[in-house]
Amino acid sequence: MVELGAITQEEADFIRARMSRKGALENLFITLGRVKNFSTDVTAVELYERIVLDMQQVNDEVSKWWEDTAKKYGWDYGKENIWSVDFNDNKVFLS
Repeated sequence: MVELGAITQEEADFIRARMSRKGALENLFITLGRVKNFSTDVTAVELYERIVLDMQQVNDEVSKWWEDTAKKYGWDYGKENIWSVDFNDNKVFLS
């Protein structure tokens, strides 16, 4: 892993909230996949569709945030890169 630098507390709070939401949606998606008679349960299907839309939205927000933050700090950005933040000290890493 390569340390790129650090972000502000406000930036860390923003991306932490998005990553927490993403994790919660992923867990809901997995749980919903275990529902019996999923294909005939209209409520489950509607919930599934909502989760998919929310996941797309949060993924777009996270990607845009990384792109904007990389540009702000002069870091090379590639969508194929794996970015991470150590929320203890707000350092950003690229792997």
